Amino acid sequence: MMHRLTSSTLFLAAALLASTLHAQPIEEHPGYFPLDELQFLSPDDLSVEINLRGAMLRLIGKVAADDDPEFARVMNNLEAIRVQIAPLDRLQADDVRKGLDTGVAMLENKGWYRMVMTREEGEEVHIYGRERDGDLQGLTVLAMEDDEVIILNLVGRIDPDQLGSLMTGLDLPEVSVE
Repeated sequence: MMHRLTSSTLFLAAALLASTLHAQPIEEHPGYFPLDELQFLSPDDLSVEINLRGAMLRLIGKVAADDDPEFARVMNNLEAIRVQIAPLDRLQADDVRKGLDTGVAMLENKGWYRMVMTREEGEEVHIYGRERDGDLQGLTVLAMEDDEVIILNLVGRIDPDQLGSLMTGLDLPEVSVE
């Protein structure tokens, strides 16, 4: 009886510890980037804002499982998807460029590495990754196109082989490096 009680107690303690570890604030995840610290987009500027975490990402994974199992696996590995989009007609292009430069400096100062950078004809794209223990733990995109600015932060384990599926599933432009 005592052995069974001890085993049950240990199991309960392990379950509580696991749920506590899983419930860590998203801000403490190595793949999290504080979009609000960029401070060049206000909530009034945004035309789109997406903040998906935990249960919603798992639901998306379940819904996508039959049609796109690879995308579903990617969703199940993510902790959060955060997107902000603002039309440039509400913003000053120079302020946006300065904001992107500030974001790039913040990413690099926090240990993120540049994966892709392109600048051509008024468009600018910066894609940064953050690794821990050999795994890609976060992806941040800072982009200015002809008519909008896009900021994206994916938090969680990301398999580089699945990036194409992720970009397609989220209806984001795929980046080709020539």
